[in-house]
Amino acid sequence: MDHMPYLDGHTHVQLIQMMTDHYNKMKVEETWMVQSAEEKNIIALTVELKEVKGALALSKPLLEKLKTGGAKNQTGERKEQKKKNNQPKGNKEQQKKDEQWKK
Repeated sequence: MDHMPYLDGHTHVQLIQMMTDHYNKMKVEETWMVQSAEEKNIIALTVELKEVKGALALSKPLLEKLKTGGAKNQTGERKEQKKKNNQPKGNKEQQKKDEQWKK
């Protein structure tokens, strides 16, 4: 074992006993599976983000409007859809003459 020279010369039983002793020591000292300061900070930020998302959620009346398909007037009827303006936008012949004159 070139990568772990401190393990050379130990049997698997000795290694298991060493690891068990180390684990038991950490449990007694209450250092086993303790969160680091960085992990605690990440958890706190995650909780804070969830709270902010909850505060930004749409209220029930707004959600109902979205589900029903649009805004309604005070009597509860749906508002009319906007209609496209189909009127001619101008005289194209006059526009072409103006463009020729400007060149």
